[in-house]
Amino acid sequence: MTETMARPRPLHRRRTVPLYLLAVAVGIAALAPLMRLVEDPPRAAFTVRNDTVWDLDLVVRTGPDSEVPLITIKAKSTRKVAEVIVPGDTWHFIWRFADDVGTSTVAHDDLRREDFELVVPDEVEEALRAQDAPPSP
Repeated sequence: MTETMARPRPLHRRRTVPLYLLAVAVGIAALAPLMRLVEDPPRAAFTVRNDTVWDLDLVVRTGPDSEVPLITIKAKSTRKVAEVIVPGDTWHFIWRFADDVGTSTVAHDDLRREDFELVVPDEVEEALRAQDAPPSP
């Protein structure tokens, strides 16, 4: 037989996974735990009521040394607050006029109720009256 008439040799190749597929699989496995870091954090919505004659700033304490300003609520008004990132099991609100004039601590489950209303505490009005703070225009 000539070379052109020779029988083809059987190819005995091992089937292997291409290296790039293996790298992709390892990459996905390594990134899966990190996906929790990019998840949208839980949020809350609630109503804030200010029965005082002062405009007040409302701040939420998110950690020992961090605060996030939420809203300024006008005197004698009610305002809906939405899309507030949940800081944990307990919420610590700070009421401010020029300085801190009071706080409100609310359990997360209470705040998540549909009808929850955060009312300016009496201590805020008492503190502002004691300071002779002029009412907001």
